[in-house]
Amino acid sequence: MICQTSYDECVAKEGTVTECTDHNFCNYNPVACASDGSCYGEAGCTNPDACDYDDSVQCDNGSCELPGCSDPEANNYNPVADCSSPFICTYCNNCPGDFDGNGFINTTDLGAFLAAFGSECESPGGP
Repeated sequence: MICQTSYDECVAKEGTVTECTDHNFCNYNPVACASDGSCYGEAGCTNPDACDYDDSVQCDNGSCELPGCSDPEANNYNPVADCSSPFICTYCNNCPGDFDGNGFINTTDLGAFLAAFGSECESPGGP
């Protein structure tokens, strides 16, 4: 099949493909030259784990945006992640005594430690 570069060229060729030319439908045909009105079923993302999941579409068109950490500074950075949440990314503290995150361990950090010293922590499942 030769791809046509214009509608006029398409009409001029004998035996051209006439099917669904709208990529928003399930039976979209990228090599179709002219629409024959046969388009059916809205296409979209059918993966429930994706950020753009749509339960109203009838078929998947490969547009799903998969979640993951898109911050290159994070430990779990994923260069192919399409969408991110601040709760997905994890960061390693390279300076565990720096409680205030200023890059130095000093009296401010000691004060924060002493203020929390002796406190009871909640269990991961709640109180």
